[in-house]
Amino acid sequence: MLVVDASVAVKWLIEEPGTADAMDLLNGSDAVIGLDLVVAEVANVVWKHLIRGAMVTADQRFLGRLAASRWSKRCRPLVA
Repeated sequence: MLVVDASVAVKWLIEEPGTADAMDLLNGSDAVIGLDLVVAEVANVVWKHLIRGAMVTADQRFLGRLAASRWSKRCRPLVA
């Protein structure tokens, strides 16, 4: 089991340095979990990219498909 924070999870959604390594974690055989705040923190980063115009419509559609598929199934909140 791997616990990731928002700095890793955001790389699954936005291409930036370290994205390839983050994708390797997501596509690996270990379960990937995040703390409860990881979803809010990632959403905040994506929102900032959107308001700055750093994402085009195609990127936004990609994020929607990704959130509905692989990421939401592989990364689940850590429950105490």
